[in-house]
Amino acid sequence: MAGHYHAAAMLALLALICAPLASANGPPQLDLARWNRAYKYTAKQVPAALLSQSNAAMYDGGSASHDNYVEPMFPLQGYDVQRQCKGPKAAVNPVQAKLGTCQYKPNKDGTFTYWEKQPGDWSRLSNCYCYALDTFKGGWCQPGAASGVPLEQNSMTCAQLKKAVLADGAVEVTRKVALNSQPAAGHFIAMFLRPQSSCNFVRCQPDFHFLRKDANGLWSQKGGESPATNRDAQGQLIKDPQAAKLQGQYTQMCGYFRVEPAKMKIGTIPVPNMINNGLNKWRSKNLQVSVEPLQYNAEVDAADAATDYAMLQQQMFALQRSGRKLLVQKPQLS
Repeated sequence: MAGHYHAAAMLALLALICAPLASANGPPQLDLARWNRAYKYTAKQVPAALLSQSNAAMYDGGSASHDNYVEPMFPLQGYDVQRQCKGPKAAVNPVQAKLGTCQYKPNKDGTFTYWEKQPGDWSRLSNCYCYALDTFKGGWCQPGAASGVPLEQNSMTCAQLKKAVLADGAVEVTRKVALNSQPAAGHFIAMFLRPQSSCNFVRCQPDFHFLRKDANGLWSQKGGESPATNRDAQGQLIKDPQAAKLQGQYTQMCGYFRVEPAKMKIGTIPVPNMINNGLNKWRSKNLQVSVEPLQYNAEVDAADAATDYAMLQQQMFALQRSGRKLLVQKPQLS
């Protein structure tokens, strides 16, 4: 019965979340709460042995073989409950807590109750093109994916991107029109490219980035699984995409376009859903699992937790490439 209740609750929540964000005929409203809303993921009746399962020592250059590696189930995104999470004596308000905050508390029967705060699907499973088109599809929107114009990732150019978005249904406009007016139907987007020559970080490759013009006349953006924002990398409101400081080395301006999302061909590429995969692992152990939307807190929920997590993943990748051994530890929970 509890499972049916949670399923019904999630369906109702999904219907609310998927409601149109703005008038179908006009520019979208800036609604950061909807795109950046965080959730509290809870597991109850967790055995101590399952909660303490950890691969934390891999980051310390452990000496066990890779064959002994056991993927932790807690946290959902992380590696060690004891190092990352709040203990039972801490007073934590999930609404005020930063993304990634987690806590465990013992129950009288020797099990634990565990919760973790993470971004919702709209934040994690959408990217800049989805956001620019004011559309959520549960995957990263890719120019040309639905219109038969695939992108060449390693040799991406502005000309290739322009061909793809035009095939999707966009209409090119001038910079003057995009900056100084609002269309009668649809809204304006701006398209940028990071060429290989601008790459300045490990495993960097060419990439696109989009911004959109909202009903308030300002521009906003969403980088990958990072939060949506109406500010640039220097914290300034975005009045002109080309004058804004953009993260990610998007140095080439590729054009402005008018889009009507309802008439666009929008294709996606799949994105690993680490949170839902983790929840399914919890359920496979017959844990009591719940998902609760939290009141939006702009101060913490709009923070870019994805960047820190990406750095953590990069460290793990570097250790594996260097031949460092992995070690499973089971710390004592207190």
